[in-house]
Amino acid sequence: SVSASRQLALVLDQHDTLVEILEQPQLASSCVRNGLFDEVLELDAAASARAATHPDIPVLVRVACDVRATLDEMRQRLLSKLAGTLTLPEALHTVGLLRRLPPSHLLSEAHLRASFLRNRTLHLHRCRLALPPAADDPVDHLLKWLELCRVHWYNDIMQYRAIFCAGSPPPPPDAHAAAERILRGPPLPAEQPSTQPVSVRLPAGAGEWVAVASADGGACLVQLPAGATAGSEWSPELPAARWSDPLAELRPAQLVHGDRLSCAVLGAWAKASADDLLAAAGACLARLEDGAYVATIAEHASHACAHLGRVGLDMSALLRPMLRNAALRVFGSCLRAAASHWAHALLTVHWAAPPASAAAIAALSVGAPPADGGSSSPPMPPMSLLRFVPVAVLCNHAMAAFNHLRPSAAYELRDSAAQDLASTLAQCAATLRGCGAEAADAGGAEHHSMMVASFRDELTPFLAACLDVLLPQWTPPDALGTRQTREVQDDGWAAVLGRGVADALAGPREATSEALGGGTA
Repeated sequence: SVSASRQLALVLDQHDTLVEILEQPQLASSCVRNGLFDEVLELDAAASARAATHPDIPVLVRVACDVRATLDEMRQRLLSKLAGTLTLPEALHTVGLLRRLPPSHLLSEAHLRASFLRNRTLHLHRCRLALPPAADDPVDHLLKWLELCRVHWYNDIMQYRAIFCAGSPPPPPDAHAAAERILRGPPLPAEQPSTQPVSVRLPAGAGEWVAVASADGGACLVQLPAGATAGSEWSPELPAARWSDPLAELRPAQLVHGDRLSCAVLGAWAKASADDLLAAAGACLARLEDGAYVATIAEHASHACAHLGRVGLDMSALLRPMLRNAALRVFGSCLRAAASHWAHALLTVHWAAPPASAAAIAALSVGAPPADGGSSSPPMPPMSLLRFVPVAVLCNHAMAAFNHLRPSAAYELRDSAAQDLASTLAQCAATLRGCGAEAADAGGAEHHSMMVASFRDELTPFLAACLDVLLPQWTPPDALGTRQTREVQDDGWAAVLGRGVADALAGPREATSEALGGGTA
């Protein structure tokens, strides 16, 4: 007929335009695969406007729906870009594209902030997989993990503040409300509602569906409960999730907006990230047996915390107790090893044999510096300790323990280190006192008495002097108007250690005179 011929002629005249319209879904899919996200949004806007202008043409509505379906993959690719190497311009562009998505695919501001931080956490964890295993080399692993956290956390916080803390973005306009009413409907097969509970504060004009985070790290449409109105709250119970878990995107409450929301989400992420680092540091420090490693970790941690303090993430107050406990643990382990060796060494002493003579010790000490060494020189061990090999070896063990403590010595370690040293010396003195009966039976009571005197009058004051040099006593300045109240004499811990050793050597009152030959403190 004439009308059919005219319609066919019109179709032929508009063939290129029709083909262009029908190929828009394939073109949008190709643009998504090639990273041309701005072009995809332009195609979606054009298709939606055309469908809103001619809602009675099913082909145009179907083309708009097919173009809209490609936004799922686009959103997933944009979120994946946030989990890779990212500069500030790239982050601004990516988040801007996510904010330009239509309402049916748009993430709320809370979920957008949480998605950004969660994907940055995923990127950091992927970088951590390239580090040496913690089981093989805990020190190297922790040092490199500290460096990764320093660099990544600083960049992530700066990017987050530049993107989300510069003021609240305006709500999405209602310019395309007519098109959204046509295109909004049940979820597409690729975006089934998440089975995990969510917490949503319904915005105005939300319709029957809202966009929430999905379990695969993207987003999906969830149907609202019956009777939900704008401003009402939908708050089922939310499961606990870590920031490397996709469920972390569901955690932020949406009862605050703007900068308050940004600070709340960033604070929760920072706390969880700090907890992860503290757990890793605690596991590593628990395996250390060398004080030099503790000092190295403390130095790197101090540098990292000073750098992160510029963005409000200084964790030095949380790491310091862990480093202090690690240093004390290494020091105590060395002292326990010294006490164990001392107990075995006393079993091999020949009490009947006289100790080395003073003349021989004097000959060995020719050219050696004096024991006092002057006021500015470090204390030197008395050469007379060489008369008794177990006492000299115990002194060497104690000096080795001090050397482990020296790289990370801090004033707050003074009391704890002194208590450990006093306990070890008291234990060694009690062991030495227990050998009195054996020495008397072997005819070496004088030998035993001389060793007791050397332990009490030479070794103990020397170790106390070393402790005072390593961890000097703090005296409050006069400006503070305070007075020292601790029971420590002018000679530091020497009097305290001396009293502890004397009490251990004295033992029970009824056995003191016989076991020690009258050598009391």
